[in-house]
Amino acid sequence: MKIEDSFPVEDLDFVLSHTDFQKLKNEKIFLTGGTGFIGRWFLESFLHANRVLNLDARLTVLSRDPESFLRKYPKYKSQNQIDFRKGDVLEFPALEKDFTVFIHAAAESDSRLDSENALATSQIIVQGTKNVLDFAVDCNAKYFLYLSSGAVYGSLIDPHITEKYAGAPLIDPKFTYGESKRYAELLCRIYAGKSKIKISIARCFAFVGPGLPLNSAFAIGNFINNILEQTKIQIQGDGTPFRSYMYPSDLMIWLWTILFHSDSSEIYNVGSDVGISILDLAKEISDMEGLSDNVVVHKEKNPNAPISYYVPSVQKAKEELALKIRINLHESIRKTIRFHRGTK
Repeated sequence: MKIEDSFPVEDLDFVLSHTDFQKLKNEKIFLTGGTGFIGRWFLESFLHANRVLNLDARLTVLSRDPESFLRKYPKYKSQNQIDFRKGDVLEFPALEKDFTVFIHAAAESDSRLDSENALATSQIIVQGTKNVLDFAVDCNAKYFLYLSSGAVYGSLIDPHITEKYAGAPLIDPKFTYGESKRYAELLCRIYAGKSKIKISIARCFAFVGPGLPLNSAFAIGNFINNILEQTKIQIQGDGTPFRSYMYPSDLMIWLWTILFHSDSSEIYNVGSDVGISILDLAKEISDMEGLSDNVVVHKEKNPNAPISYYVPSVQKAKEELALKIRINLHESIRKTIRFHRGTK
């Protein structure tokens, strides 16, 4: 088995030790978005718990291109607890209607990065969520978790945004992703009120860990890639935006807990509440590798421009569900670099 096929066992054991996986005993789970970064962590944590605890649970993954995914990660071909079905949230294949647990984590094109796909983004998020909710109702499901996004808050200039924030994205195609996620949340709450399904919503922020793409729009992934490739870290902006990052084993503990233990219709921010500027993030990653003068900032800071924040308040999750952030940023980065060096 190739190293990149699996996540660290120590991380999966960590998830197992802090999660009530007995709720999955004999259940049938339906997962969308199972081939993305968060989706793979669902797969791995499910497989680990199913094996160690003898849960006798089964997981069906809806994927647009399961053949490509299984070529890349052939280990899943031999996992008889997981069944991959070809299709997408807009056009379901014929499926049995006996699923009891739903996790809707399908990853859509973010129109902040590609406004040309705004219409398709909206359709996939809104109509796709409705389709999955309708299917859950047909199955008389018990639990439904919707993975939303911190993008529902729009552009933020205040740190530690709470779930009660009343603002919204601008009415602009660039913000289609966030606005569509907001409407999908509304659909979840409507269905929660008219069905017996316990529907929970997780507003996910930013993460770093094994499996994170290192060559996409995620700044921290690009910075780590620079370190691995022994090149200078490139900051395309001025380095002032504040972000925060949660390690995926913490993320899985939070998401599985929200799925099973939150009240229906509840919304929780999911992420780290410890913010750091992009410039300081780049410097910290360089310092960890013993490098100096390794960061290039391409734009000068505008003293009159507001600073952008993407840092949640997670007090609600801490108080209501007793959740914690157990792995700090320094350790998250260290573990991520170690994982990717193992796959080179």
